Amino acid sequence: MKRIKSITLLYVGFLLVLLSCSQKGKSNSSLDAKSIQLFNTAMQLRYKNVVDMEQNVNQLRSHTQNTADAVLAEVACTYYEQRVGNEMALFQHATKAKALLKNTPNDSLSYYIQAAFGNYYKNNGDYVQALRFLYQAKQQAVQLGSQDKEASCWANIGQVYYQKNELDKAIAFSKNATASTPTAKNASAYLIALHTLANIEGMSGRFDSALTYDATGIALCKKFGLLQLTVTFLDNQANCYLYSGQLAKAQQSFHQCLVLDIQNKQQKQIADTYTNLAQLAAFQGQKDSLLYYTNQSFAIAEKVQYKPGYLKNYSALRDFYKTQKDFQKAFEYQEKYQQVYQELMNEKRENAQIAYRVLHDTEAKENALLAKEVEVQRVKISGIITAILLFVAVAIGYLLYQKNKRQKQQYLWEQQVKETETTNRLNAQKLEISRELHDNIGSQLTFINAIIQGLQKTSLFQDAKAQHKLQTIADFTQTTITELRDTIWILNPKHQTVDELRLRMVNFIMKAREASETIQFEYDFHPNPDTKLGTRATLVLFRVFQEAVNNAIKHSKATTIAVKWFSKEHYLVLTIQDNGIGFDWAIAKNQSQGLQTMEQRVTEIGGSFAIQSNPKEGTLITIQLPLA
Repeated sequence: MKRIKSITLLYVGFLLVLLSCSQKGKSNSSLDAKSIQLFNTAMQLRYKNVVDMEQNVNQLRSHTQNTADAVLAEVACTYYEQRVGNEMALFQHATKAKALLKNTPNDSLSYYIQAAFGNYYKNNGDYVQALRFLYQAKQQAVQLGSQDKEASCWANIGQVYYQKNELDKAIAFSKNATASTPTAKNASAYLIALHTLANIEGMSGRFDSALTYDATGIALCKKFGLLQLTVTFLDNQANCYLYSGQLAKAQQSFHQCLVLDIQNKQQKQIADTYTNLAQLAAFQGQKDSLLYYTNQSFAIAEKVQYKPGYLKNYSALRDFYKTQKDFQKAFEYQEKYQQVYQELMNEKRENAQIAYRVLHDTEAKENALLAKEVEVQRVKISGIITAILLFVAVAIGYLLYQKNKRQKQQYLWEQQVKETETTNRLNAQKLEISRELHDNIGSQLTFINAIIQGLQKTSLFQDAKAQHKLQTIADFTQTTITELRDTIWILNPKHQTVDELRLRMVNFIMKAREASETIQFEYDFHPNPDTKLGTRATLVLFRVFQEAVNNAIKHSKATTIAVKWFSKEHYLVLTIQDNGIGFDWAIAKNQSQGLQTMEQRVTEIGGSFAIQSNPKEGTLITIQLPLA
């Protein structure tokens, strides 16, 4: 009995030591009342006066009393940098706040940090990461019981889906944020969501509805003193007037934006407003005003190193000279646009690398501090652990077994999460690549085609030989645009399904039927709709199908071409058959580069490729892909 009491006393002593260490750590986690007051004031000033907010944040940083106050100061810095558009500084402050928070857990501060990371990734186009952090912030808002914080998350999630062009989701989340009556506490979230709805209505051509949202937003901004948010509604209002032909009202709204931007000392916004006035001058055909406003914008953009401002001005000048048929100047500004765009992309890549290094260095410091803390704690309790070691030996063995089991389960779960995140990132990158192809290369090809058509109409190229060469270039450019669109379509993960590929094939056959009136086309498509296709399999099937049908049209002299696509046991089967003149496959196999390429592409993805053909007996091509 005495032995049991002794061991029990030792165990209780061990717990008391741990409790005292815990209490010691907690003493560093309480927030100072003045720090809280300064932080709340800074957050209230976000959309009122950035200069006053900066002063408030500096006071908070100088007043820091402990680790919790330091976290609060870093969070305030994060939101200040967000307001002034300094994305790299935003990330660094958020990362530092996250590291400090590990030593002083606080759900409210954790919410602000998650939301800050969400906004950083939203502004940098990493929508997968943005949604992950914003949903985490939303869950913490729910746990805190704060409807205002939850509404802020809904508003920001709505912005993410708006930027992703998923408008239905953007509308749903924005309406969630505007479900409650606007108050002083939730006004910013309410107005951000309202602005998203106004933007969607405007870009959809529903100008009256957009203008109603804008008028409501401007009135609420005035009511709650949020002058900086007023500019966003005025900007959307001006663009609605601009694109609905109400140019005088558009000019008035843009000038109101300019007055507020100058009042708020927002240099980047001032540059953007001058660009908007330049676009209005372009609409009005006022070249002198266009050049004046773009020069004003360029001067400010150069002063604050605002490269997106350069892009907007070059785009406005390029489009203006295109409408004036001055293609040489339009081309010059397009080249300048491309140069600045490439510089901007390089800067983004460099910032991403810096962000990675900051995150890596912070984690390394955290691990070093954690290791040091563990070592200190180990020294403190080593004597007690030695005394109770025999008492807990069996329990420790069991706990270690359970721990290893949980770690294994955790590892498997983390691997699944990483695979999912990797897939999502790859899909996001594919979508980004497809957007870049469409917006950059696609627009340039279209621009080239327009130039060629313009040249065909000039007196310089009226002879038949020149016209023939220009038409050949135009046809080649149009074919390239078509191939580019097919590639963009295939890169989209939403299109990597059997149904999407089937529709694309049917559309191709319909076009071939229109172009080849002497050939009858037959098709029978009934593959298993649940079949999963990856990007490469989708690309290979579609390209081989295109090549086979085109070969039959060009070379077979067939009157009938039949295409079948179906599932058979564990295979996906595609056949293309014609009743044309056929050929000797044994000879053509070593001579036709096109047929060799088709066979190689199919075999590289694990499929089989077979041709049955003899002179005067037509041709049958069979492709089989094993199902996953």
